[in-house]
Amino acid sequence: MTGTNLNFDTGTITLYVQGDPSRKFAFNPTDQRVLKGFLRLVDEADEKMKDFSKRAENIDEAGDITEAEFTSQTADLMDDIDHWFRSSFDSIFGKGQAQIVFGNTSSVAINSDGEYIMIAMLMALYPIFEKEIQTRSDRIDKVCSEIIEELPEEEKELPTEKAHSAHKEAEEENADTDSAEEH
Repeated sequence: MTGTNLNFDTGTITLYVQGDPSRKFAFNPTDQRVLKGFLRLVDEADEKMKDFSKRAENIDEAGDITEAEFTSQTADLMDDIDHWFRSSFDSIFGKGQAQIVFGNTSSVAINSDGEYIMIAMLMALYPIFEKEIQTRSDRIDKVCSEIIEELPEEEKELPTEKAHSAHKEAEEENADTDSAEEH
């Protein structure tokens, strides 16, 4: 049986990580699930880094370990951070997306500015979310304005304005009745 395609604009944007066409990272920045997850990840990253810093201090303060044990425990900590971040990232953007974005590099590797690449990547994504949301909101406002302009004059009033007008008319009518009864 032959099927027909169902094609429609899903609002998905495609980013090429570091300009590499083989590393396509696609998502819809106005998808509430993605947006909320992204914002939660930004907040959680800060909290998680504090927790991981405490673990690093505990490794540092354990004075009775060898340098090899120190290195091993530090590497385990970095693996835990990378695993947490990649899992969180994939749960938001889809399975395998962290691999597309980071490749085989740990998300806690340090970039040339001295920050974790996971933080640099989050900060690079943030303005993309802001821009896309603003652009799409502007489009919605424009379309709504055009629709309202095409309505007949009596239909341009919003339902809430009609209710307010009816309430005001009833109050005025009651005021007229009250003053007539007083005379």
